[in-house]
Amino acid sequence: MNNRVISIAGGSGSGKTTLAEGLINHLGDRATLLSLDEYQKSKYQVPCAPNGRPNFDHPDAVDWPRFLADLDALRAGVDIFLQKKPRLSPDGGILPRAIVQVPARPFIIVEGYLALWHRDALPLYDLSLYLDSPERLRLARRRWVKDPQYINEVLLPMHQAYVEPTRVNADLVIYIAAFTREMVLETALVALAARGFI
Repeated sequence: MNNRVISIAGGSGSGKTTLAEGLINHLGDRATLLSLDEYQKSKYQVPCAPNGRPNFDHPDAVDWPRFLADLDALRAGVDIFLQKKPRLSPDGGILPRAIVQVPARPFIIVEGYLALWHRDALPLYDLSLYLDSPERLRLARRRWVKDPQYINEVLLPMHQAYVEPTRVNADLVIYIAAFTREMVLETALVALAARGFI
């Protein structure tokens, strides 16, 4: 299958999901989304922070073997079945876990804060984007986990240790502080066009 894998990395609140959704909307049924969030381990399996709380921002909180196997399958043109995590519904309730089919399509959009961290994932990407955003903006955009203790003791140190260094693995770093979401999407589309992908 002649497909292309586009990865989007960056800190929590940098706009990864927004860009991924923009690309999906632009590419239509030629694209499929694979979110690294769906590979996060349960709170009983993730490492503990120094204060004893589950650390969901450490690389060991991700089920990398399953992610790599699923990405390999999609690249080979094989659909996968993914158990989606519980999530908030629009009315504030909790949507239960659901098993969904993720179709193999010409464009596979991978998004996640650590999408550029695992060395075995990097060769699988045809284009890697890193969204660079100031800490102040990222934190203001977060719609979840407003706990200052978690932010200061876990989120920010993990970003500095594991997320920020992965920008060197990106083909393109997009500095989003002065960009609208439309400008970020246009920048990504220009990068795809420059490589002859679209």
